[in-house]
Amino acid sequence: DCHGLPIELKVLQSMKSKEREGLTPIALREKAAAFARETVAKQRDSFKRYGVWGEWEEPYLTLQPEYEAAQERRCHPRLRWEQCSSACTTRSRRWHDLCDGCGI
Repeated sequence: DCHGLPIELKVLQSMKSKEREGLTPIALREKAAAFARETVAKQRDSFKRYGVWGEWEEPYLTLQPEYEAAQERRCHPRLRWEQCSSACTTRSRRWHDLCDGCGI
């Protein structure tokens, strides 16, 4: 798992109080995503050094929009992509960005 509250808390802990004052939720999520990508890169390098095999070029990361969209479809199996233009108003912005049928 490379997104969510634990990563956001880690980012907040690394920031000075002055930096946190004007931080918006979107900016925090962007910083957390960058932190997670850096951490995954360091872990990947360590695993390679230890001789662990893996799909290093196409890792499975929970912060990828494709993962989140798959989770959304799993939670709402009756909702089809064709119906998304009306459903996007109640779904997350990231899912909305992935939705081909939305004209917004």
